[in-house]
Amino acid sequence: MRRLHGAAPQAVAAHFFENFGIVAEQHLEGHIWLLDYDQLAAHKHRMTDVVMEARGIILCAKTLDILRRPFARFFNIGEAPAYEADIDYARMEALEKADGSLVTLYFNRVTGHWHFGTRGTPFADAKHRLGGVFYERVLRAAGLDVVPGTPEFDEKMSFLSKDVAYLFELIGPENPHVTPYKHAELVLLGARRVTGEEFTPAQVSDLLVALQAMNWNVRLPRRYAIPLQLEGLSRPVQVEAIKQWVATAPEFKGLHEGVVCYDPVTGKRLKVKTPLYCAAHLQGDELEALTISPSRVADLIVAGDAEEFCLYFPALAPTVRAMADQVTAFIDGLAPIWEEVKGIEDQKAFALAVQAKAPGAASGIFFQARKTGMSPALTWVGLPLNKKASLAEKLVK
Repeated sequence: MRRLHGAAPQAVAAHFFENFGIVAEQHLEGHIWLLDYDQLAAHKHRMTDVVMEARGIILCAKTLDILRRPFARFFNIGEAPAYEADIDYARMEALEKADGSLVTLYFNRVTGHWHFGTRGTPFADAKHRLGGVFYERVLRAAGLDVVPGTPEFDEKMSFLSKDVAYLFELIGPENPHVTPYKHAELVLLGARRVTGEEFTPAQVSDLLVALQAMNWNVRLPRRYAIPLQLEGLSRPVQVEAIKQWVATAPEFKGLHEGVVCYDPVTGKRLKVKTPLYCAAHLQGDELEALTISPSRVADLIVAGDAEEFCLYFPALAPTVRAMADQVTAFIDGLAPIWEEVKGIEDQKAFALAVQAKAPGAASGIFFQARKTGMSPALTWVGLPLNKKASLAEKLVK
């Protein structure tokens, strides 16, 4: 950025978008820059330091000092192998992934005041889709009665450090997304200094106590024990085990978004979302134009969430149920074929019989059943979640 110091704003914005897929915007009459990566344009640059930090970071246009530094970018589990290379899956901790909007509280040295902001705005002053200004909903959720960017608000925030960005998730009926919540509240995600260091879990806990002592309506994300023995497994198997746990555990049923897995040694995070949430989240707001891909339906079917999805999206129920029936019919059809071929001792003759009688997608199930002595239906149940989803997708296309 310092190499661009003095360049025209249009040139700076063009440089970041053309070279990194980052949207660089000036605010406050050109006195500050806000940098935020574009999901598609930044994809091929996603592992660069510039893109990793461009998640709502704010700079002073005159000095290029960092004014606000939220969490660095993190990824879905298995999405970025280079990012995950030094993560030990066996030591990760699982935290609730609250489904709302990221909110930052920080001191802006250009304005000289404390402000709430969002990833895409420095002052959370955009119109909310349900009416009013966004920061008004943050104030109501927190239980505050003073306006950000004023001396009165500054006085309320005087116990906080001016070199730290405090990060929250705004959830609740006033800011609805996919996961339903009964009450509006802020979830304290953590805090990060402008130098890049994050608060430790102990420091975050102390911060929560301080905020609650000031009568803030705030809590920490819920924590979940990961009930898996991952030591000694290959990394792909570990990843699949974690995804299967999140997809099938009772505590994540319904429109629960999933978890953020945190490695306490590297400080890195990974998102693990439930299939039902992903399918619901990708539908958009135009209910009359809802569509769903076979791959999404396959994920729902093998996770056992297809029927629940139909309850939330009745317009899609006929399509989803028809696809689910195809998979059920496939599984039910394995038993009679198995009765015909299971007694064939010659390997080649067995293979020819399976190929003649079974759908092509089922061949592997019969060979595995022959090897283990289990029925094809039980063999299906024992398949890894990703393999079942891949097979189900072939069946419903």
